[in-house]
Amino acid sequence: MASPEKPRLVVFDVEGVLIPKNRFIFEVGKTLGFTTLVKMLIFGFLYEAGILKLESALRHVFSNLKGVELKTLQCIFDKIPATPLLRSIISQLKTRNCKIALISSGLPTVVVKKFADSLGAEYAFGIDIEAQDEKLTGQISGEAIAPEGKMKILAKILVAENLELKDCVVVADDRNN
Repeated sequence: MASPEKPRLVVFDVEGVLIPKNRFIFEVGKTLGFTTLVKMLIFGFLYEAGILKLESALRHVFSNLKGVELKTLQCIFDKIPATPLLRSIISQLKTRNCKIALISSGLPTVVVKKFADSLGAEYAFGIDIEAQDEKLTGQISGEAIAPEGKMKILAKILVAENLELKDCVVVADDRNN
């Protein structure tokens, strides 16, 4: 009897690959008013221009989200359209014995986790957001926002799955990946 094919790992960046880039922060910012939206967009621009590091830009952006309810974040995310045929792509990968990981340095882990669960992905990582009484405090943390953080997360997944880097495909769209 032939042994089953060795599993592979497909890692997806979320923003810009699975959902439109910067759409989540834009939609959240819109709910907070014009001034807050502009502040958030400025920090995003400073990151894209290479003036601010990712972690610094994200800390500024999320500090503007202080007081936003966790359920508001999820409701906003749920309205963002996913890449066409995404569920079909994931299904085809799963039939080929692929494990799926979603890693985002722009979205909260709670949002990425729910999205991953809906797709059948085994792993979900994002920004760890601090909340008190179901409202954001504006504080963030986690490996996904640290320098080389996504690589550290990938290394942990590879160890957990007993895979090597050559067994992995990363689908991403920017320098942070």
